[in-house]
Amino acid sequence: MKNARMKYICARDKNPLVPGHYYLYNWVKPFLKKNAKILDIGCWTGPLEQLFANERCHVTGIDIENEPLKFVRKKFPQFTFKNASITEKLPFKKNAFDVVLYFMVIEHIPQGTELDSLKIINQVLKKEGQLFFNTMHDNFLSNLLDPAYFFGHRHYSRKNLEKMLKKAGFKIESVTYNAGFFTTLHIILLYFYKHVLRRNEPRNKFLDWLMEQDYKNRGFVEIDIRARKIKDI
Repeated sequence: MKNARMKYICARDKNPLVPGHYYLYNWVKPFLKKNAKILDIGCWTGPLEQLFANERCHVTGIDIENEPLKFVRKKFPQFTFKNASITEKLPFKKNAFDVVLYFMVIEHIPQGTELDSLKIINQVLKKEGQLFFNTMHDNFLSNLLDPAYFFGHRHYSRKNLEKMLKKAGFKIESVTYNAGFFTTLHIILLYFYKHVLRRNEPRNKFLDWLMEQDYKNRGFVEIDIRARKIKDI
């Protein structure tokens, strides 16, 4: 199983970037200061690191799985990677980071630990630091088109997320919605190939182009929140 896992990871690296990665990168980039210290939660094999490698910043990535971390350490030796969980105290000093990226992770941590994870982020983020956060949006279409939703893949409403962020010491600066039908098609293919076949999902330029159109317009699948730390918790 370990060899199959590493084979899958290497296959992912051949073409790891999808339009969603570019969307997130372009969302964050205007807010980056020179030599910013970034924490990427759930870095996996480093698709975002591949994009941020072009910026004058330092990225620290964390993930709970060792195999992708071994892989990404070799690929990006200029960055730092640690095995750590966002549901536990992180191995970093208080106020260590200027920016935290929390992308498509909160729905996978144990239910009931969401607020705790945001408080942990507060501890390692500098005051006035920026949290870029996205997850699955709780609405009829997003729920209906996500097969995993019916097996416990959580989606979140804006009201619920705003409430948690406020309790965790953040002030929301912006809220947007992205991704649509073609992105959900890609997610379904990703689930099947990743969890059933354990191999790279099929990719083609036409599907990528369709997903790019999803991200150019207001979507319904994901909710993006940019929040600023205003107090210590």
